[in-house]
Amino acid sequence: MRDYKEIEKLANMLNLSQSDRKRWHRMISDEERMLRQQSKLRGEYLMWFASLESALEETIATHFCTEEDYRNMLCSSVLGKVQFTRKIEILNDILCSYDDSADIQRLRKNMPDLKKINKFRNDLAHRAPDVSNAYANDRVDTNNIRLYIREGKEVKSKEITILEFEKKLNEIKHACAILRFATAYVNRPCTSDS
Repeated sequence: MRDYKEIEKLANMLNLSQSDRKRWHRMISDEERMLRQQSKLRGEYLMWFASLESALEETIATHFCTEEDYRNMLCSSVLGKVQFTRKIEILNDILCSYDDSADIQRLRKNMPDLKKINKFRNDLAHRAPDVSNAYANDRVDTNNIRLYIREGKEVKSKEITILEFEKKLNEIKHACAILRFATAYVNRPCTSDS
């Protein structure tokens, strides 16, 4: 919460009437509430994304390294410097290298679109929160996420409802679980006769 004395100082400097002061206090309060809610939701999604990226790196490293020390080194020294989209391509190459077993087919069928997950993550991480509704005359729903999106010369506002957000959150949690399965799959002992 902003310091009330600071707000009053600004109101005095702007020579606001009493009714304008009340409206201004309400707008600032709405803005803060919106920002707190957006921070909480965005933070939760970004935490799950970090877990997803870690699971993706672990799956890739497990495919190439059987010893844990080497896997950790591969994750920190190499994969940590690779963009997420490239990691997705590497995972797809790895999965294509395995026989087309029922397990791999199930994994591919159930894997959410990691590129869409990454795009949503980028929107949350890199777009400025839009709190312009806090300055509307009516009370606003501060539970939804509003983002500024620049498309060419236009600046648009995109609203993500709580239901949409929950769906995206469940999708990323599901992707994490699928990647944990993929890690276990690529870590199993080889059964082919060589």
